[in-house]
Amino acid sequence: MPPPAARPHKYTVLFDPTEFGEFDRALLDFQSQLGRRVDKSEVIRSLARLFVRDPSLAEKVSVDLDTERSLKRGRPLGDDGPLGL
Repeated sequence: MPPPAARPHKYTVLFDPTEFGEFDRALLDFQSQLGRRVDKSEVIRSLARLFVRDPSLAEKVSVDLDTERSLKRGRPLGDDGPLGL
């Protein structure tokens, strides 16, 4: 008898309205190029796999996170203040 299938794990991703709109438009463009419908969760799972497999993507994510963090603090990139805080 085969072992029972592993249960999937669930993450909840909250987008702000701008991010949601941009992601939705990008997904529609992607589907148009691909010529078929693709579920958002499929794209997010694919991005997660690529993040794990591709160190250059992880570096791009790191830069993006640093950029977003600086913008949210109202500081130019690289001006994180004392101790990088």
